[in-house]
Amino acid sequence: LFPFAMLVAKVAPGGGGHAGAAAGKAGHGVLTKLFGGNVATKVVAVATGAIVVGGAGAAAIVLTHHKPKKAAVAPLRVELASYNRPVTGLDLSGARSVQVSGGKDAALRRRVNDALAAPLEWAVDEMRQMTARQQPACTQPTVLGAKPEIGLRGPHLVTVRYELPKQFCHPLDFELPHITVTVDLRTGRSLTGEEVFAPGTATTSGIDRLMRRVQPHTTKPDLALVCTEGTAPRDFRPGAPFNTKRPQPPRVSPFLTPKGLDVTWSHVGSECPFYAVTLPYSEARDLLAPQIVAELPR
Repeated sequence: LFPFAMLVAKVAPGGGGHAGAAAGKAGHGVLTKLFGGNVATKVVAVATGAIVVGGAGAAAIVLTHHKPKKAAVAPLRVELASYNRPVTGLDLSGARSVQVSGGKDAALRRRVNDALAAPLEWAVDEMRQMTARQQPACTQPTVLGAKPEIGLRGPHLVTVRYELPKQFCHPLDFELPHITVTVDLRTGRSLTGEEVFAPGTATTSGIDRLMRRVQPHTTKPDLALVCTEGTAPRDFRPGAPFNTKRPQPPRVSPFLTPKGLDVTWSHVGSECPFYAVTLPYSEARDLLAPQIVAELPR
């Protein structure tokens, strides 16, 4: 029995047949002895129960059961970080990446961070191998920077676009592409551009619709002509390797921001290092996959 109920039972006279009446009298007597007079107006909390005293002096014990509250899951924090992996032949002192901290799942945090750093890792491997193969050999390191721009940053998706400026150890006329990555913070998986775009967007008819949306927002018509002319479904998928066995990033990629969709054209070389047009989400929702639209700002 609840301790106070046991006390009432012990004080109450008579047997089980008089339990109701005895409980009323005993409750009144015990409350008076414990808490003084005017018991009709007292409500006393005892442990997890409350003793409610009625106008007739009868005491009733009301037990409440409090379910333990679930501990709130600490969210992952998205932040800029220095890139500190030493790489032979490269100066990476100016490279930055986007990483997450916090949360209770260390394995998930590692997966997210690996996915967020993948564009920079691609560029590092490309420049390392290219520097190592130069003849005559380089006498100074190749400088590779990384300037990440954070778009959406939760609660479920984070999107980052990396600018990758470089100063090669020998004069070479080419640029590394701007690379976009979108990571699901619930799984740590990087989403491909074809997963971010709606299924019909990376098709011939879908690209025509995309270009009609983009054209009114074009601010650099000459560059737009060079970068967007001939856009094909293959441009939404990874390309052939450059120096390493890793495929090149897609030429066309979606960069999700709080204000709209940046459609980005960028690839290795000097022809189209970077071109982007921002579409407000009111013009872009049907271009994106439904599960992505559900994560967009309202």
